[in-house]
Amino acid sequence: MNDIISFCEVYDILQHLDIKLYRKIPKSFIKFIDENRDKEYKVNIDYCNSINNQNLQRGTRIILSVIYRDYLCSKEKRDKLINNDKIELKNKKEILNEKYSVDNIFKNRKHIIEATKTENVSMLKYKKSLFSKILNKIEKILKRNHR
Repeated sequence: MNDIISFCEVYDILQHLDIKLYRKIPKSFIKFIDENRDKEYKVNIDYCNSINNQNLQRGTRIILSVIYRDYLCSKEKRDKLINNDKIELKNKKEILNEKYSVDNIFKNRKHIIEATKTENVSMLKYKKSLFSKILNKIEKILKRNHR
C-alpha cells in the first residue's frame, strides 16, 4: 500500500516538474510509475512549500533521490552520490556483520551465562533446635500409643 502511495506522490511531483527536467526522465520510467499508482488516490502536496518540508512517504523520497541521481544531476554529482551510497552500504554491512557474527553471538551468550551463574554455596548442616527435638519425640510417642 505504501508503495502505491509513493508512486502517486512521485507521479504528482513529476507532473509539476519543469519541462526541461521532465524530459530528462525516461518515458518508460514515468510510464512505470503511472501504471503502478492508485489513480483514485488524492495526493496532498503543497507546491508553495519545499518538497523537503512535505510529509511524504519514505518510498517517495527514495524514488525521488534515485530520479535525481540517475537522470537530473551532472555526471560528477552522480559519481559522487554513487560513491557515497557504496560507502554507506559498506558501513551498514560491516555493522551488521559485526553485530550478527558467530563470534559475537557466542561471546554475548557466554557473557549472559556468566552473569547468570550463581556462586557455589556450601551445604550447611541443619541442626534441629531443642524445641523441635522435643516435639518430634512427643509425636513419636503419640504415634506409638495411638496404634
